[in-house]
Amino acid sequence: MNDNKNTATCAVCGKPYKPCLSCRSQNRISYWRNIADSINCYKIFLAVSQYNNGYLSKAEAKEQLEAIPFDENDLREPVRVKVAEIMEG
Repeated sequence: MNDNKNTATCAVCGKPYKPCLSCRSQNRISYWRNIADSINCYKIFLAVSQYNNGYLSKAEAKEQLEAIPFDENDLREPVRVKVAEIMEG
């Protein structure tokens, strides 16, 4: 039996994972396990989010993304599009 209460979907790669249940019960977005399945996905999330919100320039976001090991093909489509936009600059 699949217990959807105990699974989440990574906002970056789309893979299902088991979130930190104590973090999830507190319903606080600041806990990275509420957003992503791995620390690298969370780092991608931060770079893209901060770029989208104007906290990072394209060059700064690109520098952060270049420091993270990932395969663009593993990203959800909206994230992949935004990462490609950042990386082209």
